[in-house]
Amino acid sequence: MEKNKTPVIMVFAVLLALIVASIIALFVLKKRDAPSESSSKSERREVVVDFELSQLAEKAKGLVNNELAEALRQGDVPIDFISALRQELEDADSALAGGKVEKARSSYTEIVSTAETRLKTLESAQSARELKDAIYTKLGEAEYLKAAFENTYTEAVDNYNQGLQNLESGAFEESIQFFKKTSEILEELEKQSAEQLEAKLESAKAALAKFDPVTARASFERVLKIDASNTVAKQGLQEVEGLEAIVEEMQSIKSLQESDGAEAALTKINDLIERTPGNSFLLNERKSIEAAVSEAKRDAVIERANAAEANGELSAAIAALEEANLIRSEEETKERIKQLRREEKKKRLEVLLETGYNALKAGNYEAAKKAYDGALKLDPKSQEARKGLEKTSSLYLASIRYNKSIESAEKYLSEGRIPLATKFFNEALESRPSIISFKQKDKESLIREELVRQRGQVSVRIISDGKTYVSLIGVFAPERFKEKEIMLYPDVYTFKGTRSKYMSVEIEAKVSKPAKPEGIEVICTDRL
Repeated sequence: MEKNKTPVIMVFAVLLALIVASIIALFVLKKRDAPSESSSKSERREVVVDFELSQLAEKAKGLVNNELAEALRQGDVPIDFISALRQELEDADSALAGGKVEKARSSYTEIVSTAETRLKTLESAQSARELKDAIYTKLGEAEYLKAAFENTYTEAVDNYNQGLQNLESGAFEESIQFFKKTSEILEELEKQSAEQLEAKLESAKAALAKFDPVTARASFERVLKIDASNTVAKQGLQEVEGLEAIVEEMQSIKSLQESDGAEAALTKINDLIERTPGNSFLLNERKSIEAAVSEAKRDAVIERANAAEANGELSAAIAALEEANLIRSEEETKERIKQLRREEKKKRLEVLLETGYNALKAGNYEAAKKAYDGALKLDPKSQEARKGLEKTSSLYLASIRYNKSIESAEKYLSEGRIPLATKFFNEALESRPSIISFKQKDKESLIREELVRQRGQVSVRIISDGKTYVSLIGVFAPERFKEKEIMLYPDVYTFKGTRSKYMSVEIEAKVSKPAKPEGIEVICTDRL
């Protein structure tokens, strides 16, 4: 047994050593393969750098293979230039593939800079070409000024030619400057020519107005030298030809206009036109004199308007101003018409309101209503007119009821029907307006006095034959008598008489003070 223990222990020791060695080896390998924190940060930084470089590389390839390739197809850049850039691009790609990051970065940056500079130059070239065409058109349009402004026009052409030379040689910016200078010269030339044309035309017109054909002709001819197609100058020369033959006559007409007025001059020039038909100067001069005649008429109408306004006659002033505007419309006159219309409206409104107030005060409700209605039509926003109309309408209705009741009371009073007259008189008092006329007051007083006088009963004597039954509804039943005294209030009464085998009778009697009936006879006399 002792002999067998030794080999077993040895085997166990060897196995244990192997296990320990394996664990140690595994730990060492894991430690070696684990990345450190500093190396992780370094790799993350490299990723960012690679992204930026990748963007730069894409931009360089886009410029070379797209924008510049298109310029090559249009013939704006030489093929050698593109070939050189593409070679540089391949070199940059190779450097990047070989891990030479900084060299690749530098190459891509140089390619982008070169490409963008060249593209910017191409933009200048395009601008120069467009400007060249525009200036060429301007030179052609201004060529008619060459005869009158030869030196200035030649200067413009020289600048244009220099711009062309620079364009051909590739000096695009310089070319643009010369083209712009040419444009400035042409603009100044056109300005000068326009000023001279205007000055000469004014001078020619002034000479015509003074009947000076020599000066007018010289000015018009100068205009045509600058602008041979100027229609005003051409027409002006026709007028000069017409004036040359009638200078003395026109001077006479001018003197007549200054002394006797435009209408006398118009008559004279019409006579001259009949003798020299088709004279363009005379025809134009007649227009001028006609305008003077119209203006004189307008001035007279304006004076009439001023006088009417001063007198407070606003309608007449407005009519006159409208007449003046038919002769010649003027904004100032239009504004004045508007102002006068506002004043007239205000004045009419004041008159209507005053009329309504006075009519209402006098109890003339119809007139008041008419006035307030007119005021509201004139100014629907007028509170005074609206309140006045409301009050007038209320009083007007009350007045109608009052008048009808008074008329009924007066009617029944005249008929002797005192109770009915009293009834309607009381109704009239209930609807009586706060304002009534003096005539209405007098009538009311007369009715009241008469009703007061008819107060109290009146003794009435009834006469019969003792055989007729006499009755009075509400007073006494049928009875026979020869004479009967009763007391009745003033009114109209109907007495009834009946008798067997006789026709009934009805006697109507008016009972009043002081003229009471002498006796009321109720007798049935006609047999059936």
